[in-house]
Amino acid sequence: AVIIDNDGTLHKHEEYLEAGRRAEMKFIASSIGCFSISEAEKIVMVRRCRLGRDGKKATLTQAVKSFGISRSDWDGARESCYDPERFLVRDEALVKAVESLMGRYRVAIASNNAKKITIRALKQLGFGRLLDRLLVIGPEDVCANKADPQYFIRTAALLKVKPEACITVGDRRESDGDPAINVGMGSILVSSPEVT
Repeated sequence: AVIIDNDGTLHKHEEYLEAGRRAEMKFIASSIGCFSISEAEKIVMVRRCRLGRDGKKATLTQAVKSFGISRSDWDGARESCYDPERFLVRDEALVKAVESLMGRYRVAIASNNAKKITIRALKQLGFGRLLDRLLVIGPEDVCANKADPQYFIRTAALLKVKPEACITVGDRRESDGDPAINVGMGSILVSSPEVT
């Protein structure tokens, strides 16, 4: 089975990602009582470093949860923060490549974003006709985020395969690579969607 990351792997639209990140920080700033986004960014970075282990920062979601923001509030905020319809465009070559993989393997698109955001992004990229055959995974489906090895174990279970029968494709070692390898999966790190 192949587990493919969405943001940064299937697409890498910097303006889309940056607009989403800014909107996330604006939400966090208002939730924790900061006067500015830059103040919130500093507080979040310190929290991510403190929560991290083995020299790696914790994920943004882990930091958000540590501020007492519920998963449902965070997911709801993120749904309004990201606007794939405004930024992403159809990529037929990408769709054909994934469809080709689907002819040989079980395929999941796995994201740390809420599943609704990922589905919206996939539709914009041109995957609409494949969504009934493509497993789309968000943290709410596996009760974990990608930095947690359980994310990958549970995704493999949803694909009805053992972790050892999976390979992940992603752009970040700390969330797409190392946790997958730690549960026995193979992993391919890519630097851009063109490599994917």
